[in-house]
Amino acid sequence: MRTLFLFLLIDIYGMPCGLAQYLSGAGNPWNLGAYSSRHADIFSVSANPAALVRVKPAIAVGAERRYLMNELATHRLLVATGNFGLQGISRGFSDYRESRFGLAYARRLGDKAEAGMQFNYNSLQVTGYGGAKAVSAEVGVLLHLSAKLHTGIHLDNPAASQFGNRKLNVPSIYTFGWGYELSAGMLLSAEVTKEETQSIDTRLGIQYIVSPLILLRAAIQTVNTTFWFGAGFTRKAWRLDLYSGHHPQLGISAGLMLACTFGKEKEPLDGGP
Repeated sequence: MRTLFLFLLIDIYGMPCGLAQYLSGAGNPWNLGAYSSRHADIFSVSANPAALVRVKPAIAVGAERRYLMNELATHRLLVATGNFGLQGISRGFSDYRESRFGLAYARRLGDKAEAGMQFNYNSLQVTGYGGAKAVSAEVGVLLHLSAKLHTGIHLDNPAASQFGNRKLNVPSIYTFGWGYELSAGMLLSAEVTKEETQSIDTRLGIQYIVSPLILLRAAIQTVNTTFWFGAGFTRKAWRLDLYSGHHPQLGISAGLMLACTFGKEKEPLDGGP
């Protein structure tokens, strides 16, 4: 019965059965720090691989349950080392599972721009139907228009890769984002995402660093009208993020992220163009 309910949700609320934007990282409401010079962290790499340039070396894990359903559980692993990064994402349950493993590289393009690329190995497994594999790529560019205003684009699978001979597409996803730093501690950010066959999704967020130990976040996601709230707690090299979202019909989602950083802090931008 829960499996039937899950696929009804997929049909009614537009959560695609293939590798969705959420699995690619675009659907995570806490990735918007990518469009910033001071707020980018290892989780920002999921939003745009070019953010690797501004992320200090770190390793992180994350787990989330959408609408508190085990069948919609997602687990993440991220590693950033200099200009290289690794990502592993898995979502689903025993009868239906999506996964993606990627290797990313990024570099600076002068003082006001960065570019990144990631190669992905995608897997889809459905009980009774077998599995399918696909290789895809994504590219991202970040532009720092001034010390406070930042923008960028992220193209996920622009070549329209397919799952082998299954004739299933790995969705192509196009994202435009921007961020404005009101102060050293406050960031306003937004993303507009278009996945093929899906409605445009807009995410608006605000992040405020209360102190070196505490940060607060809030966001709204328009495609499924979900409101998100969260907080991060830092102690030395460790940071724990807790967050929750609420959908008017489907209820509560909850997640956590744990990161450990190492190495020297990368310097923020120090001026406009």
